[in-house]
Amino acid sequence: MTYEEIVLKVREGFENSDAREIFEHVAVQVNIEGEGSGAFYIEVADRYVSVEPYDYYDRDGLLTTDAETLVALAENRLSMREAYESGAVKVQGNLDKLRMLLKIKLKEKEKKTKAAADKEAKSAAKKTAGKKAATEKKEPEKVAKEKAEPKKTAAKKTEAPKKTAKQETK
Repeated sequence: MTYEEIVLKVREGFENSDAREIFEHVAVQVNIEGEGSGAFYIEVADRYVSVEPYDYYDRDGLLTTDAETLVALAENRLSMREAYESGAVKVQGNLDKLRMLLKIKLKEKEKKTKAAADKEAKSAAKKTAGKKAATEKKEPEKVAKEKAEPKKTAAKKTEAPKKTAKQETK
């Protein structure tokens, strides 16, 4: 996974997140180690979360992790607390400000169960089968004949104007 893909996934994860419980400015630089290494920042300002691919020099904290852990955090498959306790994430800086990040509620992703995916696939198959059946109802000879014959259009009739009753009596 490239650095750009990682930043994009993290941005998508934090997009539309709920940071209403954070009333202070919080800026954390995230250092990615290993595959896709680089640095970007997560900032909470005015209860809005932004993710940008730059170093943040006047930061409150520094979070260091690998790409896999970072994407799992952004996709809400792993909590920050679990990542920290397992040692997958290292933190430095103002711990009170870093704890505020735990208050961010990421938007829940819709998880499709296998049954829901199967049901969706079956309904799509029924729709396409119904369309095929409707086109196959015509007899093959009729279809071939319709394609061979050009469509007839109604030609305008050029008739002499009809005489009215007054004109006939004169």
